[in-house]
Amino acid sequence: MGELKVIHNESFKKLFFYKKGYIFIFLLIFFYSLYLLATIVQMEGNIYDYLLQLTELHPMHYGVTPLFLIALTLFLPPNNIDHYLMIRFKNKTHWYNMQVFYLGRFTLLFLVIFILVMFLQSFLSLSFHNEWSEFAQLNYIKETGDLKKISPLTAAIFSLILLWFNLFLKSLIFYSAYLIKGSRFFALFIVFLLSELNSVSLLSYWDNLSVFLPFNYVNVFISLFHGETIFGDFFYGGLIYYLVLSIFFFIVGLLLFKKSDIEKYKAQW
Repeated sequence: MGELKVIHNESFKKLFFYKKGYIFIFLLIFFYSLYLLATIVQMEGNIYDYLLQLTELHPMHYGVTPLFLIALTLFLPPNNIDHYLMIRFKNKTHWYNMQVFYLGRFTLLFLVIFILVMFLQSFLSLSFHNEWSEFAQLNYIKETGDLKKISPLTAAIFSLILLWFNLFLKSLIFYSAYLIKGSRFFALFIVFLLSELNSVSLLSYWDNLSVFLPFNYVNVFISLFHGETIFGDFFYGGLIYYLVLSIFFFIVGLLLFKKSDIEKYKAQW
């Protein structure tokens, strides 16, 4: 009975902590997306400009990525007592696969919540017509004729799909870095450092370096300015890029995990 009481108390503490964490992350998403909305309204953009904001350089590196990493640091990988009681893992590979599955699901959930908040905030203030806004025509279409061949809805969907792959890749790097030191903050530092390197390389026009970094394969407008096509070099090339890197870091994480003490990481998470 004493052990069950301890388990109940620990579960209650975790539930209380997670609820506070959820509220904290939701408020950060709410106020940041509100800031982006104010920017788009001022520029007379529409809902598609608003969604594509998530994939632009500054919002992605200084808004979306930090929020995602904070959420990842707080909540993942899952480690409450229910998983130990309900799931019987065959081996370390089985446990690791479950961790990666939760990383992918958490990334999708984070992005869906972000998008839903943006839709709710913009419902009465932005146009939902599937056509390029004046802002887009002045800033993008006149520079890239290829943009006229697709709708803003298609461009937004393509970019958001690649944004999911980008965040999922960062979650794999995060988990691999965590397995090295056993520290969430070390993992947070590594991923944020790589993200900043990507940002600096783009802003400094280090083309020889930035071409290998993930941000080049998220934002549709960056690819167009480099003379690439929407359906060829950009989207499908981006999918292949993320697939290769995701498999690489999946294998790296698995090798690191097999060398680790599984009970140690269960206790820490």
